Amino acid sequence: MARPLPHVDGVDHGFVRVNGVDLHVAQAGRGAPLLLLHGFPQHWYVWRELIPELARTRRVICPDFRGSGWSEAPRRGYDKETLASDVLALLDELGVASAPVAGHDWGGWVGMLIGMLAPERLDRVLIMSVSHPWLRPSPWAVAVWWRTWHGLLLGTPRRGLSAARQSTWRGRQIARWLGADSWSDHERHVFLDQFDEPERARAAHRLYWEYGATDLPKVRKGKYRDIRLLTPALTLHGERDRAFIPWRPDDYRPYAPHLTHEVVEGAGHALVEDRPDVVLRRIRTFLGVAGPGAT
Repeated sequence: MARPLPHVDGVDHGFVRVNGVDLHVAQAGRGAPLLLLHGFPQHWYVWRELIPELARTRRVICPDFRGSGWSEAPRRGYDKETLASDVLALLDELGVASAPVAGHDWGGWVGMLIGMLAPERLDRVLIMSVSHPWLRPSPWAVAVWWRTWHGLLLGTPRRGLSAARQSTWRGRQIARWLGADSWSDHERHVFLDQFDEPERARAAHRLYWEYGATDLPKVRKGKYRDIRLLTPALTLHGERDRAFIPWRPDDYRPYAPHLTHEVVEGAGHALVEDRPDVVLRRIRTFLGVAGPGAT
């Protein structure tokens, strides 16, 4: 592999083949499993500040989605139900029957899908910095759609490939919109150098192209309103985060009756980096991950 894996104390790395794709998985600790799912443009390393603390009492599992980080980047399979299927197959291979889930950005969306499509595999889900799948077409939705300009650009044929790369002006602006100003130079390289590889730039484009071609039509047709999310859920959004369609109670309450919403002061889209203290606290209190010495 051309890019070195960044170091986090206590983390072991491996590859697991699921659904015909080799997924990279970072793991640390022992005990009951805890699943952490990253978003775009990041990978497992987004959890770097939390892993050592959580691993003191839990087996922490942080996979890279197909096309991200160090996982294989096939040409197909970037609709979000396929990503959820990858995660479920990974849990099978790791011998994990169920686990609480925390997900940021697309990881939060995938966590919601698992809660709807395979609720027996998780008991709670913490969702961060992402819109929900119960949106209805409306003048309000059209008026706030500008917030997702980065996804529209990344999903555009030809332009989407260049928009993922940091060597382009568009790529740099997208990274800033998604929180790159919160990162050090080292962290920017760890997250963004992956898109210098043509197959990962293509995967980034397909991730968003599939949203428009596959995921969004399911939302518009009300598929997820029929399934619903009955798992207890908590969603966190930074007060400065504009990179998603906002959650409105009347939109989600009928379909996720056990979901609560919290706004995190002083945070942007890169919530895990902006406020790791809040995220750690919510993982412990909401997901039931006790700290060391707890009884």
